[in-house]
Amino acid sequence: MQRSTIVSLLFGLNIIAWIILLGGISAWQYNCNKENPDSIVDICLTAYAQLAWWAVFFQLFTLIFLAVAYYTRRGSNKLGLMVTLAMVTTLFFVVTNNAFTVVKSSSGALRSSTEAFAAGAILTMIANLLIIFVLGDDMSSSVAAPPEPYLNNNPASSVQMSGAKPTSSAMV
Repeated sequence: MQRSTIVSLLFGLNIIAWIILLGGISAWQYNCNKENPDSIVDICLTAYAQLAWWAVFFQLFTLIFLAVAYYTRRGSNKLGLMVTLAMVTTLFFVVTNNAFTVVKSSSGALRSSTEAFAAGAILTMIANLLIIFVLGDDMSSSVAAPPEPYLNNNPASSVQMSGAKPTSSAMV
């Protein structure tokens, strides 16, 4: 299978995961505002939901960046793609942990919508990590090891060593 086919499949998986993310965070916010018990209100109004919304739209930006940079064949953007994917994946580790905190302290529709959001976040992390591995596997890319001629042009290898020992004025 060609690299572009693999990236396209992973890009499709990422779009599906983003749709699950958007549905999960929307339902989570709706159920937080609907149920409104005192123990859950603090969780719904804190930075958990705000960070989760930010992560969802950062992932959307990353998907748009991936589509434009990869499918227009801009090879110099591979490092930028990989860094952006790594940043959003790290952010989803934090957001998923926060979502599981909400799952532990909730029940009913709020719990199921938070679990849907967490499932989308886990799918997103998996797809992002696989894209990072596929893009980083290309040996001709700018993020891989330097080409062979660079390694053979070592200036230190052309230095001739003389056979004379350095003189020493101190006797040991």
